[in-house]
Amino acid sequence: MPAFRYLIEPLDPKIHDRESFICEEPALNDFIRKQANRESKANTSRCFVLTTKESPTTIRGYYTLSATSISLSNLPEKTAKKLPNRDKVPATLLGRIARDLSFKSEGIGEHLMFSALNRAYLASLEVASSGVVIDPKNEPLANYYANYGFIKLQGDESSIRMFLLMKDIESNTR
Repeated sequence: MPAFRYLIEPLDPKIHDRESFICEEPALNDFIRKQANRESKANTSRCFVLTTKESPTTIRGYYTLSATSISLSNLPEKTAKKLPNRDKVPATLLGRIARDLSFKSEGIGEHLMFSALNRAYLASLEVASSGVVIDPKNEPLANYYANYGFIKLQGDESSIRMFLLMKDIESNTR
C-alpha cells in the first residue's frame, strides 16, 4: 500500500476501533484498549494511530510520545559533548510503538518510526528536546532501533535504553 494512503493522527476513542487491535505483545494490546486515552487526558503521553483513508477506524499501528529527561553521564562522551553541560537534558520518550499483526507485511513499522521521529522533531522546535529516548525490550529490538541511529545509553544494566540526538533527526528530515 503506498505511503500516501496512510493517515497518522491522535487517537480518538470515538472513531478508532481499539478492541480489534492485536499485536505480538499483549501489554501493548491492553495499553491501546485501556490506558492510551486515559494517559492522553492526564497529559502523561500522547498516542498516535496509523489508519488509512479507506478504513479510518482500523488501527494498523500506533506509537506514544511523552516528555522525559536523561542524565548526560549516561550518554557516550562523544554524544554528551554535543549537548549543554548540565546534569540532565530534556528528551522525548517514544514509549510504545506497535503494529497490528494483520498488517505485518505492509512495512508499517517504518512509517510509524519515521512519523514518531518527525513529530518529536517538530515538537522540539516549540518545546526543547535534545533527542528521542526508547526502551527496547530485548536485544533484537535494540539492534532494530540501532538501524535508525539510536545508541545505547550507559548505566542501568537491567534494561536497555537508547537515544537519538535531535540534530541527527533534523538532518534526516531535510
